Amino acid sequence: MGDCFHKILLVDDSESNRLLVELYLEDHLYSITCASNGIGALKFFEIDLYDCILMDVEMPGMNGFEVVEKMRAIESQRGSGETPVIFLTAHDRCQYVDKIRKLSSSRFLAKPIRRIDLLNNLHEMIVIR
Repeated sequence: MGDCFHKILLVDDSESNRLLVELYLEDHLYSITCASNGIGALKFFEIDLYDCILMDVEMPGMNGFEVVEKMRAIESQRGSGETPVIFLTAHDRCQYVDKIRKLSSSRFLAKPIRRIDLLNNLHEMIVIR
């Protein structure tokens, strides 16, 4: 049986955060597409399907919640299921409880991201689900 890569869309305006996540996942079966902002993420999302999205919450222009709402509209038009989202934030996630309830198939990871937390969350969101 061949290796199966899971496609991840990583959206973060910080290049160092993107590089860290790529480093954490380099020895695992993940294919990563990176976007530095919401507009770039939506362009990738419109033309490809992903197994999971790693979405920064605080970005200039469109925040992560706005981007995911637009992604949900694209999924609705395509008739596809909702792509799991892991929101990445350096802020207290309690302030986002209401927003997260509106966006199903999602969870949070606190920055700075720990490798084991990222791997466990990806496993739960992609493999187990």
